[in-house]
Amino acid sequence: MMTINRLESEVRSLEVTVSTLGGFISSLAYNNTDLEIPSEILRIITQINNSERRKSVTVNVLRCDNTLPNRGIPLKVIDDNTPLNVEQNRKKIPPPLKSTVSSPNL
Repeated sequence: MMTINRLESEVRSLEVTVSTLGGFISSLAYNNTDLEIPSEILRIITQINNSERRKSVTVNVLRCDNTLPNRGIPLKVIDDNTPLNVEQNRKKIPPPLKSTVSSPNL
């Protein structure tokens, strides 16, 4: 288990290093338009950027899934611009059920 943690730490460290170098090369290319960067390097930078974008989207989706408790409930779409009458649209909530053990109905 300790070896797995160490390897995960090394992988994360290498990911940060590659990301930092990619960002540095991207900023050099953006700031110095006269700088000629080989197409192979540009392809690698594009892959790094796409990978980071995918990771951030995945993290955001996971965060949204954890913060939205009612994500399975469909939303009602309103076509017109008329305001809703909140009292009419609110569903009646039934009273909580009584425990039959503590207060039986005789």
